Amino acid sequence: MKRLLEIVRFQDSSRAAERIARLAPKLAPEVQAGIRALLCASPDPDQALHMLTRLQEEKSEAFERLTSSVAGLSFLITVFSYSRFLSEAVLKNPEWMEELIHSRDMDRILTTEDYQRLLEENLDAEAFLDPSSAGAPHSQTLAQFRRKQLLRILIRDVQGFCTLAETTEELSNLADAILEVTLRRVRAELAQRHGSPLAELEDGATREAGFAVISLGKLGGRELNYSSDIDLMFVYEAEGETGGPVRIPNKLFFQKLANRCSEILSAYTVEGRCYRVDLRLRPEGRLGEVAVSVDAARRYYQHRARDWELQMLIKARDRDTVVTGRSTGHPVRVLQNKLSCLFEEMESRCVPPAELEKLGVGRLRAAMQDGDVEMGSVMAGQICAMVSRVQPVAEIIQEVVTGAEQVLKNNWALVVGE
Repeated sequence: MKRLLEIVRFQDSSRAAERIARLAPKLAPEVQAGIRALLCASPDPDQALHMLTRLQEEKSEAFERLTSSVAGLSFLITVFSYSRFLSEAVLKNPEWMEELIHSRDMDRILTTEDYQRLLEENLDAEAFLDPSSAGAPHSQTLAQFRRKQLLRILIRDVQGFCTLAETTEELSNLADAILEVTLRRVRAELAQRHGSPLAELEDGATREAGFAVISLGKLGGRELNYSSDIDLMFVYEAEGETGGPVRIPNKLFFQKLANRCSEILSAYTVEGRCYRVDLRLRPEGRLGEVAVSVDAARRYYQHRARDWELQMLIKARDRDTVVTGRSTGHPVRVLQNKLSCLFEEMESRCVPPAELEKLGVGRLRAAMQDGDVEMGSVMAGQICAMVSRVQPVAEIIQEVVTGAEQVLKNNWALVVGE
């Protein structure tokens, strides 16, 4: 272990020497060799060595079991090198790492349904041990579950089990599952007191009103990262009232549902918080209702929404049939329909290739390749003045459910990115 100081560049060599002196006598030669090799490749060997020392001193039996496994030692160094947040979780719950060593799922993406099943099993086990915990999940339970799953995702990510796109997809699947399980359980709890919210049909019959949670931003685009907040919009199908012993308007029922779920997900606990929930992208922003009807949302996007609010809907995504058991009529598609009217304006603001050629895009490239900085700067300035008209609509040039297909066929709109 003393050779570590010679072959690994520690930021604080004296402190590293102290930790090595404490750790080395308790390690078998093959474990020392493994640690030496892994720390050489670590982006933060000081932190990794510090956490290894703490684990050995605080959870010596778990340390011995984990370091005796090639996979276990590798997983430890990975987590200790890349995340202090998850390193603390391992020190507190080393059994999580032991589960991962024997897991058969490290080589595949877990779906939203997989995460839902795991979370439901977790909540049911908790309710079995403590019946008072049944019903809406506790914030601490959700935060702990998320942290445990992030541990697996991080190891898969860093050790090359998956691509970046697969990592963001799995992070999004995890958020979807937590959100849906929470919504379902909170809704059931509210329905016990107020009954189900009912919608009246044209023929006078009534049925349960649909409800959709629309994911926006990174979550909507399935591009979530490890620390992303989740942008949400809550939309319900129709006005009316509930059918239970304590009746309330549908609007109030769904507002209670939205507020309660947001509170559970974003509350601080000893395990941290599950997610930062951001509702500012809803109609009217901070001043708007926390849950709005589909009709009210449609009117807002047809008559009052600003361009960026319409562009934001491109990544909108809902899973309403999972939350309610029935559809609200594809609310995302209803809201995205307004986007189609923007495309004519977008085409008028984009720069066709003939116009770019007049400005000399080819000559600009040649000038830059030849090192003619003065000529290149002049021409680049001219072209940037023209291309700047494209910027406000850059986000629109993506495929959406309606309106976008014809525009995407005009590939000249993308010429600037060539």
